Amino acid sequence: MGDSDGLKVGDYVVAVGNPFGLSLTVTHGIVSALGRAGFDTGAYEGYIQTDAAINPGNSEGPLVDFDGRMVGVNSAIIDSSGGSTGIGFAIPSNAAKHILPELIAHGEVRRGQLGVVAQDLTADLTAALHANTSNGVVVSQVLPCSGADTAGLARGDVILAIDGQDVADAGELRRLVGNLAPQSKVHITALRDGRKIDRDADVSLKISEPATYPMAEDFSNPSCWPK
Repeated sequence: MGDSDGLKVGDYVVAVGNPFGLSLTVTHGIVSALGRAGFDTGAYEGYIQTDAAINPGNSEGPLVDFDGRMVGVNSAIIDSSGGSTGIGFAIPSNAAKHILPELIAHGEVRRGQLGVVAQDLTADLTAALHANTSNGVVVSQVLPCSGADTAGLARGDVILAIDGQDVADAGELRRLVGNLAPQSKVHITALRDGRKIDRDADVSLKISEPATYPMAEDFSNPSCWPK
């Protein structure tokens, strides 16, 4: 089992699988890109892109580096013909490492939730929020009674890091928080009105979400009041 976080664009990789029923077929290529997202496969993306030939039947096969370490699990392709066009995707091995014990222990993957709706930081938002940074995500809503709400995060805060790991965009924030165990604690580094703030928040179990949320300041939720 390899460390997918150590991959670099241009690294050589080998895909092993059973394309079109041809067992133990091996193809090779390079890592074309990392952290690919934007597909209709859910919120927890961040695929390894490779030009190693991946075809129907390769899914769930390993993507291996030249030292024999599994760095990914082959999962998808972009194609218009049903075959490989040199654009394939694999789930990073570090994501698989997180998923496996969850499946064994609970029969499902339990995701953590911080309780914020976030959006990518743009140049206009950077200026408006006096953020003075090119990295991070803007908190557009805080869900009532959530860990973020209890910790004191607010609309307009710019989240820079989660447990010391820099947050580049909203997709990365979802992945980082989603990989945290429910009922764990997380340290958040953020900017508010240009000043750095630190908050510790509880991570809750992610549940199905409605399409939209009311703004936190538009109402008071009696279920949050002390009993």
